[in-house]
Amino acid sequence: DSTLAVGYVADPATGSNVNVPRAAYVIASQNYCLYAGDPFDPTILYITSKGTSNVFQGDAGSDGTNIDMGVYVRLGDASIRGLAPFRGNVLIGFDRQFVICTLGIYSSTDHKPSFSDTIENYGVLNQSCIVASGDDVIFADVIGVNTVTRAVFTGLIQPAKSSHNIEPILIEQLGSLSDDILSTWPFMVYNGKEQEFIFFAPNLPYND
Repeated sequence: DSTLAVGYVADPATGSNVNVPRAAYVIASQNYCLYAGDPFDPTILYITSKGTSNVFQGDAGSDGTNIDMGVYVRLGDASIRGLAPFRGNVLIGFDRQFVICTLGIYSSTDHKPSFSDTIENYGVLNQSCIVASGDDVIFADVIGVNTVTRAVFTGLIQPAKSSHNIEPILIEQLGSLSDDILSTWPFMVYNGKEQEFIFFAPNLPYND
């Protein structure tokens, strides 16, 4: 269609994209946009200036910030694999843990998000394997499909397994696949009509 036009992310004040990161996935939460999945800096989380989708650290008047999440990762690879808004927080997923981010905390005019809690031994395969379901988040890693909920009385964020019936088959299927495949190909969808989640992965013994 000749009427279609390509628009590029750029600082609206200057038209420059010198500070725009490369990113495989982007989410919005709490009046910020979060970018991650930079192939050259896979541990960096890019957070825009408040109230914008395209003003970053380095742009004039911006409170955008870039954070190396590697310092918060104790288990597994420190590359960010997925992001998900979750009831006033953001879940930042890695292959063997999640870090819980609270946005909107400032020191003077500097945005200083809090990373005060982690969920260890639960990870995510990739961004396409995180699905929101009402107040919960469903996600898949190499040992099953899991859910994160917030406890009603304590407010604590709690993980739990949701795939006991299919877990042996799922582990066998995923165990044959390389990390490159796992981090790009599997995905999940929510079937609202049947109220079920469907997980898709390449067939055995595919590993190319």
